[in-house]
Amino acid sequence: MSTIYDSPHAFAATTASFAAEVLERSATVPVVVDFWAPWCGPCRVLGPALLKAVDALGGRVLLATINTDEEPSLAARFQISGIPAVKAFRDGKVVDEFVGVRDARALAAFLAKLAPSTEETTLTEAARALAADQPT
Repeated sequence: MSTIYDSPHAFAATTASFAAEVLERSATVPVVVDFWAPWCGPCRVLGPALLKAVDALGGRVLLATINTDEEPSLAARFQISGIPAVKAFRDGKVVDEFVGVRDARALAAFLAKLAPSTEETTLTEAARALAADQPT
């Protein structure tokens, strides 16, 4: 996993890493994918705002970025026709999405629908720990 923005909650995804880092990982934590390009002004506005909103959730949602110029096959696969485009994945499927820039309030609301509550996270971690201690 290649982290970006010095954040443990964000990484750059590629065609080679997409299945493992986004689809498989979204079975345990929602993954939001930001499709962007370096020449796109609105992308340079949305990216840092999205990262800030994701970081505020402390790992309950992850952010993957995909440079559409470098990964055109992923852009085509997900029918990206305008950027910035954001798609949220859970259990390997797109569960929500938007195109264009959103303000901090809209980003927080978008992510809040995806993020498990702190209680859910605690219960899930406890169940995993319990299962790990059980004999097979």
